[in-house]
Amino acid sequence: MKRFILFTLIFTLVIGTFPSAASAKTPYVTVKQVALKQSASTKAKTLVTIPKGKTVTHLSDKGSWSNVQYGKQKGFVAKRDIQKQTAAPKPVTGVVPAPAFGTFSYFTYKGGDIVSMLGKTYKIDAPLLPFFKKHAPVFKTVFGIPVTDGNVITGFKAFYPNQFYPGSFTLDIDKAASERIETFVISVSSHLNPTIVVNAASPVTQVTTAGSSPYQPGTADLWLNGTFRQVAVTGTSRLSGKATIERVVLRMGDFYPSPSSYTAQLNVNGTINHLESTFADAQVTLGRSTVVKHVTGVSPNQTLDGAHGLIKGTKPAAVPVRGRWMNPTEQQMSAWLMRLTDQEVDVDTVASWLRTLKLTGVEADRLPSYKVALTKNARAYDTRVSLATAADWQRIIDDVNRALRPGPLDRPYVMTTQRSHLEDLILRHDRSLVSYDTSKRDDYQRELIGLIDPSGQLIDVAFKRTFENQVVRHHGAYTNGDFATEQASYQESGTYRHVSLIGSSRHHYTFNVTVNWRESRVTHVNGKTLSTYKKTPPSVEVKRVGEFLLVRSSDSIWMDSVQQAVAPNAAYFDPRMIATYRVPEAGAWNGSPYYVLYASSYVPGRKLVLQAYGYDDAVITIP
Repeated sequence: MKRFILFTLIFTLVIGTFPSAASAKTPYVTVKQVALKQSASTKAKTLVTIPKGKTVTHLSDKGSWSNVQYGKQKGFVAKRDIQKQTAAPKPVTGVVPAPAFGTFSYFTYKGGDIVSMLGKTYKIDAPLLPFFKKHAPVFKTVFGIPVTDGNVITGFKAFYPNQFYPGSFTLDIDKAASERIETFVISVSSHLNPTIVVNAASPVTQVTTAGSSPYQPGTADLWLNGTFRQVAVTGTSRLSGKATIERVVLRMGDFYPSPSSYTAQLNVNGTINHLESTFADAQVTLGRSTVVKHVTGVSPNQTLDGAHGLIKGTKPAAVPVRGRWMNPTEQQMSAWLMRLTDQEVDVDTVASWLRTLKLTGVEADRLPSYKVALTKNARAYDTRVSLATAADWQRIIDDVNRALRPGPLDRPYVMTTQRSHLEDLILRHDRSLVSYDTSKRDDYQRELIGLIDPSGQLIDVAFKRTFENQVVRHHGAYTNGDFATEQASYQESGTYRHVSLIGSSRHHYTFNVTVNWRESRVTHVNGKTLSTYKKTPPSVEVKRVGEFLLVRSSDSIWMDSVQQAVAPNAAYFDPRMIATYRVPEAGAWNGSPYYVLYASSYVPGRKLVLQAYGYDDAVITIP
């Protein structure tokens, strides 16, 4: 008995002499550069300086000091200068991939338990029927990818509840709908600005916002109430409501791929477990009651906070899974961007910034152009590129230098189009039907498009392509061989240049402007008069095949220059883009190039105008 008591006392004394196993094994990390002191005093000898972010082993605490081990040395650091090191969180798993469906079916619903899809009748499965009946006014015409069992619709891979609904509505998703519909696609419109409320009675797999067009992301107020596994945001949307969301993912565009930049507002009153971006130039602003736990950028080097960070202007209490917070130099650059956005900055100030960043290739006589590029980009919306790092600023300088260099001229595309009582003169360096691959994640369609004045300086610039900035457009009248306009604000007569850079390619043309006190006149393009670009159109063949109109000509240059179709004498400008895909019913026509238009909106016997760069309009009769 005495032997047992003695052993117990010795064991207790031994255990009490050393720090607990939990404490000894707990890794801590330094939150700043810190001095390892020989004793718990600021006056004690410094053994070694430990850099920020280094791991130390916590041994014990003594008042406001912690006894730690760094490498083989033991000493004391201020308790406030270290914190527990948490394991890096893993990306959220188990969520559905954001969809990238190529085609959809549309169906009409008039109530009851029957829908008509592509002219065929389907029955709605009983569990889905209450969901349909409750929202009958919204579901009159709906896009989707149905899951069918014979002639019964049992669910949907993707479901557009408001594709043709012209306003705001509320969507109540019951348990059966949440289990049978994989993705709810909410179309946002830049014109209607709807308010859409989604109430989820049970967890919803995915909600995706879809922009209204590739270059106009659109805006919507989307209220989410309930639990959602994933919300995929495309384009500018305002997310509000009271919700718990497993993952919010910012995308280029699932259904309408777009190179546009955008800022989404996440004002959700609740928790977002994981915020992820697949698009370098997407941003979010967070509401005060929105809690984000983990953040994933596109790359480990993506800046997550600041004026051009993933989370605009804030640094939430979230752990980066990929990406990083700004360093001091980047914080300074973020402040400069805010100045450029809010006020005019002189050239000397811009020059001092470029010197501070030690950028190469900066030329003093081009400082006005650098200022224009930085200012226009800082104030841009959908054409903005990130300027979060010094490397981003260097690329702006390099792009501007390339744009300002003289170089060979490209074939210009010149077209005069009728628009009500006015005409449009459109100049561009390539055709808009050129297809761009928006799946790339390197450049995100970065393309400098700039206008250079006769003095050789940029006066306008954007860094992403939109429908507007890829052309120089003038409203006015074509008279006496020149195009006169009162709307163009040119400051001086002379030769202007329109230039575009994408990747290693460079496109470039010139146009001459004469300015007087009342109007501007465009007189030449690439040194040639405008009449050079108004050739007589060739003979054109057209035939109707089912739902399509097919158009072709033996003139290959005209075929390479066709841009759009317009109904003549229309009360408003309504161009119809033409397509280049093949129609199986075209028969022998598939042996040669032709263009395709949807025939449903064209009345047989009416006239249709085909507009092509370099030619007068070709007028055809709709068969």
